This record gives sequence, structure tokens and C-alpha cells, in this order.
Amino acid sequence: SVFSFRDPSAISVFVFALVAFFMILGTVDVSAKAGDGLVVARDLLRMRSITEVVVARDGSYAIYVVKSIHEKRDKKKEGKGEYEYRTHLWRIDLDDENAEPIELTSGNRTADDPAISRDGKWLAFTRKEEVDDDKAEKKGQVWLMPMNHGGEARVVTDLENGASNPVWHTVENKLLVTSQIPFSKLEGMPDWDTEQPGLSVEELARLKAVTHSDDDDTTKDQSGDDEKNPDARSDKDVPSNDLESVREWLYSNAHKEKKANPHVVTRRSFLDEHDLAGEMTFAHLFMINLDDCNGDGIGTAQQITNGFHNYGDPQFSPDGSLVCFSDKPREGKHPDRYLRSCVFVMNVDGSEIRKIAGDESRSFSQARFLPDGKSLIATTVPTDEMWYQQEDIARMNVDGSDFRILTGDWPSYAGAVRVSGDGGIYFTTGWRGNYPLRVIDNNEKNKPTTREVSIGEGVGVEAFDVHDNTIVAAVASVDHPMQLMVIDSQQ
Repeated sequence: SVFSFRDPSAISVFVFALVAFFMILGTVDVSAKAGDGLVVARDLLRMRSITEVVVARDGSYAIYVVKSIHEKRDKKKEGKGEYEYRTHLWRIDLDDENAEPIELTSGNRTADDPAISRDGKWLAFTRKEEVDDDKAEKKGQVWLMPMNHGGEARVVTDLENGASNPVWHTVENKLLVTSQIPFSKLEGMPDWDTEQPGLSVEELARLKAVTHSDDDDTTKDQSGDDEKNPDARSDKDVPSNDLESVREWLYSNAHKEKKANPHVVTRRSFLDEHDLAGEMTFAHLFMINLDDCNGDGIGTAQQITNGFHNYGDPQFSPDGSLVCFSDKPREGKHPDRYLRSCVFVMNVDGSEIRKIAGDESRSFSQARFLPDGKSLIATTVPTDEMWYQQEDIARMNVDGSDFRILTGDWPSYAGAVRVSGDGGIYFTTGWRGNYPLRVIDNNEKNKPTTREVSIGEGVGVEAFDVHDNTIVAAVASVDHPMQLMVIDSQQ
């Protein structure tokens, strides 16, 4: 939110600002004429924003993601005012005050999730091909681009269900990537209650096997005529009248890559942002060995996680021996039953998974190792009426002991969190209509304090990264809707 519930006076400020915004927007929309220089509604489509910032380990350059709005190129919808977001990567050298930004990617393919190697020589990122409305949406893959010499970017993953969110190993020349695997493509059955009325675990397992068999049947017509003319379906696409055949047909239909018709709802969280939620998917981790690539440059991929659980926002420990991640509680209930999440730690090969934070009283996310490798931080919020509670930053040992709240002196929430190489903990927050950046001092002591990083009045930090005492941040203000700034954290 744009105001803090711990600061009631901010509510009136927010309401006043909202009313003023709509009054100005209405005035501009009515009075604006060609050539008078005023802003009109269409100008909003030309605005760009910075959504991610990453700084090289040596502080020599930064990569940032620019998000913009473009009209769709789909010929079928041409002229109908259909728009879409695209994201692209830019680079700026930090050693040269007069350096000009360099656009690294462009065109109709989107690029995001930038990750810079420890030596600063390579940039890993996720690239998603342009979507063709006549085909199933293509999955994103991870690409690699040289940073210290010229050369084209090359794809380094070729996973069936796509790859995203690359994370560099802290010691070896490897990448940890995430792939969303559908329920129907995972082996075995979940260790939690599937909550499908009248459907036993044995029957669900049989249906999964039938679906896998259908996926392997290459004799099926792939022309897509069924979608154009539903009445043209063959006899084998229509279920028989017996219950077993109907179940097989509905289950197979529900797990198609294209939109299912009819849509079978069997879970509590069945709503998506614009439509009904599709098949459940689970975020699994693959280790990509960049020292072992085939003739096409694809790195050897080893899946290190399995099962019907998620491994979200993974991060390596400084020595590369551990990985921390977030997931919902693993207590035998359907994942939709939980609103809270926990922090887990496992060995780098995916073994010995143990929960270190997360009980019925608190939810955790954004786990990050501290430079000592013996402790980590995470954002946490009480589960008691958690929709209005404020998120804090907590510190704990890798085994979950010595749990402490670090932001207890700050009356608002903790947003995005970053840890610098020297152990500094920085976070965005909301305060009286602004989005300042704060840093935690004395985080190793019993009474840590926070202070605001001096940027200016009436600004909002949209994205940032930090290298030692240097912060590179995307800052929004009334005068400048979006600009990239280099800030001294000691100010």
C-alpha cells in the first residue's frame, strides 16, 4: 500500500492525493489539445519503468530491466487497441560519470531476471519468445550474454517446461534455474490430501497414467481443427457414458496445454488474474553445468528437486553448499489450505530438506544468506489478521535458532530486501505517501536500529541493488517519473 496502517495520519494524505490525481487527470483529459504540451491519457502508454536492478560484484556496472507498453502485433487483433508489456535489459557503466546507457536486448521477445556472474564476465537472463496466438505459448529459457567482450547471447537451457530465475553458484560455474512442472507430468502421487471428492488416490494415479499415455500418442490429430469446429471432434474425443470413461476424458482434457473446455474445478484457489486457474504447477530446481555443454551450447541439466512441492526464490549460501528457499507448510494438507509460507534449507544436491522458520504464528519469505554463511534473514508477518499486519525483517541462524526481529523500531513495513557484500541490510518501505529506502544498523546486536538513506523528499524507490556502500536505485518522483540514480549509502 502507499501508506502505513501504523501511521493513521497517512490515510488522509493518501485520500487527498488520490482525489487530486483524478481531478488533474479529468482536467487534462478534457482540455488537452494538439500542440499545447499537456498530458493526455494516451501518453501513459509511452511511459516506461525500471523493474529490476543488479550490480556487478566489483561495482563496475549495473544491469536494469525496462518495462514498456506496446501494441500487439497479432494481425487478428490489429486496430482493436490490444496492448502488452515487454521487458528488456540495459547496461550502465558506474566507473564513468558520463557513461551512456546501452540497450542489450530489443524486439518482440521479452528479457528479464538478470543475474551477473561473480567475475562479472557473463550475464544470465530469461528470454521468452514472442507469443503466436495460433499456438501454445512458448516457454521461457535461460540465456547467457558476454559482458567483457562482444558476442551474441546464446541459450543455455532447453527444459521441457521452460526455465527462469537464474541464480549463479557462488563457487562453481553453474546456474540454478527454476522450471514450473505441471501436476500431471510429475511422477507418483502427492503426500498431501488432493481433496477431489469421490476420487481415491488409486483412481487419481490411474488417471495420471492414462494422461501420460495420451501425451505419448503421436497418432492424434494436431491440426487444432477441434478448436475451430467443436462439432468436428472424432469419436475417441467424446467420452462414453460410463463413469470411468467420463473421468478419463475430463482429467485428460483438464491437463491440456491449451485452455481446457470444459474447465473442471477441483481446488479452493481456482481463480487466476484474468481467468480460472489452470492445472497446478510446481517450481522445481535444475542445476545447469556451464562447463559441460553440448554442440548447441546447452548446458547439462540436473534436476535436484522432486515431488509435489514448490522451491521458490532459491538462494545459495556463500560457500555454495546450501540452498535456502520458500514454500508453504508441508504438513499433509492441500497447499491451497495455507496462506502462510516457511523458509527451508537443503544441501546443494537437494538432500536433507529441513524447515528453519515458519509456524502457525508467522509467515516468512525473501530468505537471504548473510555473508558469514551461518545466519540468514527473511521478511516475516504475523498470521493473526495478516492482511493488515506489517512485514518485518528477521534474522536467525541456519538451524533456525536465535530468532530476532531487526525492524521493530520502524512503524511501517519492509518491502524488497537486499544484502550487501559487507553484510548491510537494505529495504524499501512505505511512509506517508513516499517509498523511501532504509538500512539496518547494528543488526548483530540485541537492539538494531534503522535509518533512512538520504535520496530526497517526495521520492519512491521502485527497484534497487547495493554494492558495499554504493546503491543503484530506480527512483520515481513528480518531476521525474523514473530515473536511475547512484547513491552513497552513508549519506
